[in-house]
Amino acid sequence: MAIATAEKSNLNLILANDPDADRFCAAEKTNDKWHNFTGNEMGILLAHHILQLYKRTQPPIPLSRLAMLSSVVSSKMLRSMAQTEGCRHVETLTGFKWMGNRSLELVAEGFAVPYAFEEAIGYMFTEIVRDKDGVAAATVFLALVAELYAQGRTVIGLLEELYQRFVPWCMWLISGMGTLHRRIRM
Repeated sequence: MAIATAEKSNLNLILANDPDADRFCAAEKTNDKWHNFTGNEMGILLAHHILQLYKRTQPPIPLSRLAMLSSVVSSKMLRSMAQTEGCRHVETLTGFKWMGNRSLELVAEGFAVPYAFEEAIGYMFTEIVRDKDGVAAATVFLALVAELYAQGRTVIGLLEELYQRFVPWCMWLISGMGTLHRRIRM
């Protein structure tokens, strides 16, 4: 229904929250094709955006004192991003109670902990609340979209750039129908 409404209204972006607004997902239309972002894809896009914001802060926060979290069932791409960028990645058990508590421990150790995610479309922005927050995720995502669109770029284009930079070990699978699909190793 959302895609039909977006098509009828000539829109290229769809945002959705669940009924209690603690989860968030989005879709983007590029080249007449819709892409529904998975929880892992959105998790990496939001992490990258938060990391870029931290790089622009004045005075700069040393990235060695920045930590981001994800659950054991989530993509390992955040770990790759953190290692490449020089910040810390912490993996927790599944659930935001684990991520929220671990973020508090890291703050007590002197780390800035702005973000955590789980593949089940849950995102935590710790400066707002130490739990999943779909409204905050939508707001951060829209800030990213505004920045990209002002540069003539797309969200799916940024995701492809991030794959190239942080996931050189990406693999391809061919479905039974002969369609080529990219899959990210967990």
